Amino acid sequence: MYFRYRKRETTFIQQIVYVSFFIYSVLVISQTFLPIPISKRYIQLIIESDTAQKNNFIPFSDIYRLLEVNRNHIFDVILKQIGGNILLLLPFGFYAPILWKRFNKIRSVLVLGFVVSTGIELTQLLISTILGFTYRSFVVDDIILNTTGVLLGYCLFKIVSPLLINMIRSVDTPNNKNLKLLNLWRDL
Repeated sequence: MYFRYRKRETTFIQQIVYVSFFIYSVLVISQTFLPIPISKRYIQLIIESDTAQKNNFIPFSDIYRLLEVNRNHIFDVILKQIGGNILLLLPFGFYAPILWKRFNKIRSVLVLGFVVSTGIELTQLLISTILGFTYRSFVVDDIILNTTGVLLGYCLFKIVSPLLINMIRSVDTPNNKNLKLLNLWRDL
């Protein structure tokens, strides 16, 4: 990216958007897939002790179970489990319409959120299958909450985009190069 910037193929504002999206993507990967246990002894210990996580394919049952078991700590559960899953992909819903032209409508962002979230859960299931135990559980509720997060991120983008446009216009080139390249031109 630095070399593309030096050749004037991208602007400084684009660089900020691309680099911040890259950092965000790395953080999502680290939160959803890592660490992958590779120690045979550790894996065997988890299998023998039957302490592996459990997959849950029934919608809303995991949320209900968490709230039921933790009645005295409902705020903590909502904040950590439910809020964490929503916040995980919220930035993705904000970045999507900026980075890709096709995600400028709520329906396309909804599909994108569902596909990305399902992809994360299926990858966790695949890695668990390869390892021979569930190191990260496949939970349908996570798909629902992550997709909700993407939609909230998109709504936040729609609310904030006029401010973004004004900020970028104040430093943009006369032909609005940044607005066009960051897909904000359609909101003009």
